[in-house]
Amino acid sequence: MAINSLIKAFEVIKTKLDKYIAKQESEVNERELMLSQAADDLRLANKLKTKLADFVV
Repeated sequence: MAINSLIKAFEVIKTKLDKYIAKQESEVNERELMLSQAADDLRLANKLKTKLADFVV
């Protein structure tokens, strides 16, 4: 009986850890996407700045 209780307790802990890990992975993926979009925006801004500088000069 005690072993079954321990097994159940470990299963509960494992389930909670799996959910926590999945949430953390999701947040990391979201941050990576935001960083990628910010990098794209920065590249576009630099291209526009260069074109504007060419136009002004």
